[in-house]
Amino acid sequence: MHKNLADFIEALKAMDRTRQDPLGRSPLLHIEMILYVARAEKRRPELAKRLRARRKLVSDIVETTVKNGGGSRALNPAWTAAVVLALEDGFRLHRLIDPETTPADSFLRAITDLQRTIGISSA
Repeated sequence: MHKNLADFIEALKAMDRTRQDPLGRSPLLHIEMILYVARAEKRRPELAKRLRARRKLVSDIVETTVKNGGGSRALNPAWTAAVVLALEDGFRLHRLIDPETTPADSFLRAITDLQRTIGISSA
């Protein structure tokens, strides 16, 4: 478990996505999987399980950050996790559509900017 938001963001930047998150290293594969599942209802539970696991991970990090005094107690960890993952998926899609104007690190830059804007401590 990550001690705080900064630790989590650094882990995201440094992680070996080839082993720890095979879909993370391939935005096209991730988006294709989402689109496939949208058409193949019987496959939805598989993708939903992965999505719930990702939401739980982010929710736990938000909750830990808030408990350690790094964020507003009014912050809803589960909702924040859903927003963060939707943001990540959106940037993945934008990068596929227009890689020239969507840097590869757009998601991490957005998280850092949001962190600063809403005053979540990274310590």
